[in-house]
Amino acid sequence: MEYFSDKEKGSVPRTNNDVSMTVWTGLVSYINVLVNKGYFGKHFPEECPDGQGCIGTNEDTFKAALQAEIPNLGWPLGVDPEDEGRYGYRSRTQVTFIPDYLDVMDLLQFCYKHIALPIEGNDYHSYYRHTHIDDFDVDAGRNEFHEKLMSFCPK
Repeated sequence: MEYFSDKEKGSVPRTNNDVSMTVWTGLVSYINVLVNKGYFGKHFPEECPDGQGCIGTNEDTFKAALQAEIPNLGWPLGVDPEDEGRYGYRSRTQVTFIPDYLDVMDLLQFCYKHIALPIEGNDYHSYYRHTHIDDFDVDAGRNEFHEKLMSFCPK
């Protein structure tokens, strides 16, 4: 989306590699939303307790794979890996650490590689109060992810 300021002043060249706290906090929030909505369930499925299929993203396996590939990132995101588990850092909204921009870029690439739009089925599982995911649309998930990331780019 082109903003009014872009029309008036023109685009600012994107040559800065620093990740601001505002951008990092926004990315952390967005990735947490994607985890909660099941966008990584194709590769890291959270199974229904009765074994009837995928219901979202398994945060533990997502975290394990993420940290195996990008060890300098803590989980929850935004917490220094050395502080993880210390001082009660369990909140996903408590961003206290901005990783190196290369680790941020690796995170975005990791997410892009594993993201897929979850497609819910028609069967509501009333006992567990969820709907199973019937399929995943990789292209739609990647396109949505790319569009959203472009909105985070500083002007």
